[in-house]
Amino acid sequence: DMYSGAPLHPHCEGAYKVWLVVTWVVMLPAVLSDLQDLGRIQLLLNVFIYVVVGIMVLTIWAAMLRAPYDPAAAATASPPYFAPQRVFAGDGFSLLFSATIFGQMGHTAVFSIAAVLRDKSQAKAVWGLGFLTNAALQIVLSASCVLFFG
Repeated sequence: DMYSGAPLHPHCEGAYKVWLVVTWVVMLPAVLSDLQDLGRIQLLLNVFIYVVVGIMVLTIWAAMLRAPYDPAAAATASPPYFAPQRVFAGDGFSLLFSATIFGQMGHTAVFSIAAVLRDKSQAKAVWGLGFLTNAALQIVLSASCVLFFG
C-alpha cells in the first residue's frame, strides 16, 4: 500500500524513476516550446495514455483467464475468473466519483489541443470527443477491475 509509508518494492521504485525521467523528457520541451508545437506533444501524450490504458485493460483480461485474484473467494471455478460481486457497494462510490472527476478535468490534451485549433468552431466537438473517449476508457477499465478484483 503506497499510503502506508512503507518503501516501494524495488521494481516499482525503479519503474517510477524511469517514468519520471520519461515524463520530464516529454514535458520539458512542452514547457519551453511555442504553443503551436504543444499540439503535437499533446497528441503524442494522448496516444500514450490510450495505449497505457489499453495495456491495463488487456492485462486484467489476461489475468481473468489465467487465475483468480483471490482463489479462496473466486465466484467462478473456471475462466474467466470473476470476484464475488455485490449489487451495490456504497463504499466504492467516493473512489469512483473522485477518480472520474480527476480523469475528466485533468484530461491532458483537451484544452491545449483546442487552444491550437485553426478552426475554433471545432473546439466544442474536440472537447466533447475527448470527454466521451476518456469516459469510455474509464468505464471499461473500472468495470474490468471490479470484475477481477472485486
